[in-house]
Amino acid sequence: MRPTASQYVRALEELSQENILPVTTIAQNFADFLRRRGESKKLGAILKQLEKGEALRKGSLAVTVITAHPLSPEMKQSLVKKAENIFPEKEIIFSYKMQKDNIGGVCFQTDEVLYDATVKTRLLALERVIQR
Repeated sequence: MRPTASQYVRALEELSQENILPVTTIAQNFADFLRRRGESKKLGAILKQLEKGEALRKGSLAVTVITAHPLSPEMKQSLVKKAENIFPEKEIIFSYKMQKDNIGGVCFQTDEVLYDATVKTRLLALERVIQR
């Protein structure tokens, strides 16, 4: 039976808390261990869970801002303020992404939540109402 990514994450967190070895040594040995067991594919999921846990401990939140067009510095600042209101008491780490099919508007996306205020979503909702 092979451990899950979550079980590996718990083991790595325990090892790093013991401070017996430097974190870089633990990471290299762990990557080698996964390679030997043929479980290298789990490394991405493990890293994502470790990053998410670290962000929770620090009180930070990764937010992807999705728009249809490039943002001006003024618009970015306005969206930062809106995101700070939506996610209070969090240190927000922003990334920006463009999706032309959104037509207009903005979307705030985290690992758990999606706030969608795009024209595309509103048009799809209107289409569903009309089809009924």
